[in-house]
This record gives sequence, structure tokens and C-alpha cells, in this order.
Amino acid sequence: MLLQEAEKKADAKVNDIVIRNINKVYSRNPTVDLSAVLDQQLKVYTKLRIALRAVATTSSDEDDEKSTENIILPEHAHLSIPNDAKVIREFGPDLKSLAQSHATTSQNEPIASIKDSKDSDGIYAGLNKAIYSSKIIHGLGSTYVLALSSTLVVKIGRHIDLAHIETLKHIQQYAKSVPIPTIHGVLESQHLQFVFMSKADGITLESIWPRLGLIQKLNTIAAKHDLSGDQIGTRTS
Repeated sequence: MLLQEAEKKADAKVNDIVIRNINKVYSRNPTVDLSAVLDQQLKVYTKLRIALRAVATTSSDEDDEKSTENIILPEHAHLSIPNDAKVIREFGPDLKSLAQSHATTSQNEPIASIKDSKDSDGIYAGLNKAIYSSKIIHGLGSTYVLALSSTLVVKIGRHIDLAHIETLKHIQQYAKSVPIPTIHGVLESQHLQFVFMSKADGITLESIWPRLGLIQKLNTIAAKHDLSGDQIGTRTS
């Protein structure tokens, strides 16, 4: 009977942890797409129930509280790379190096030796650790730009137009004076796209837009549509 009570208490704690994790993400951004968060919670839920049941039946209430009080999602866990993400553009050496530097266990031993872009387990584990410890430098709706290091960022979102990567390559080739980021890898999952790139120096259009005059704004809009091949006044799918 005591064992059943301990297991019920553990199950209640697991449910509390899951709800807290989801609320933590929601409280930061009430409009956030929770699909990735729910997927992640589903993957760990059963293991967490088993683990906490084991703790509850072998420890005191005080020890039980200490063992569960810090079981929370990393800040950007809802932006993590799922295991089924597909490689759209191969990983560059700088990105692989970043992943390797983060793909360590608590004993500082490498989780996996990342030898090539097909080593998804090691790369995804390392990149997710980089994402968890990163800083959001831009966010708009469900799209975020995170600083992974002093030289690398990742753009993560649900509806990123991956075709714009070819546009960047075109600009890089014919307008060498324009600071264009180098693409270091692209991933796509069911819910999110991940574009890893170098951090380009310069001033963002967003930061100077309020200071631009009407003619400057119109010229900028026209230039944007010229680059994307759209016609002003139309909306592409």
C-alpha cells in the first residue's frame, strides 16, 4: 500500500513537472507554437515517470523534493532539433566544430566523435546544447535568431523560405561589398526549419527603419521585391 502511494505521488510530480515546463515556455511567448515542446515532453514523459517512481520508492520525501525541483526544460527547448530532422544543406566545418564542442557528457567526455554530416546523433545533441545555452537576438512571431557563438547564429522558424538561401548566394557573388552571412547548414523537421549561418556585421534594417524617410523606405521595399522576384502589391505563397 505504501509502495502504491509513493508511485502515485511520483506520477503526480511528473505531471506537475510537465505542466510547469509547458507553462514556462508559454509565459515567455503566449503565441509560441507549442508543437516542438509537446513532442519533446512526449518523448521524455514515460522515462520520467519510471525514474521518479524509482526515486520515490527508495528515498525520503526531502530527498525526493531535491531530486525533482530542477527538472525543467532549458530556456529554448521548444526550439530544439528533433531526431527526425532532415539535412537540407550539409554542415560546414565550423558548425561541426561547434557541435563537437557542446556534445559532451557531464564528465566532459565526447558523446560521439563527429566525423561527417551523417553523424546526426552527435551533431544534433551538440547543436541542441548550443541552442539551450544561446541568446535570442531577434524574435518575430514564431521565428527566432539565436546567437550560438560570437561568429555563428541560427534562424529557427515554422515558415522560413529556404529558397532565399540561393538569393543570398547570388548577392554574395555579384555584390561582394554587401555583408552577407555564409550558410553553414540547413535542417528541416515537421514543424521547424533551422538555418545556421555566420553572424554578419552591420546594421539591421529593423533598427534603422524608423529613421528612414518615405523615399528611402519605398526604395528599400522595391529593392527587396527586385531581389526576391516578386511584384509589389502581390503576395507569393
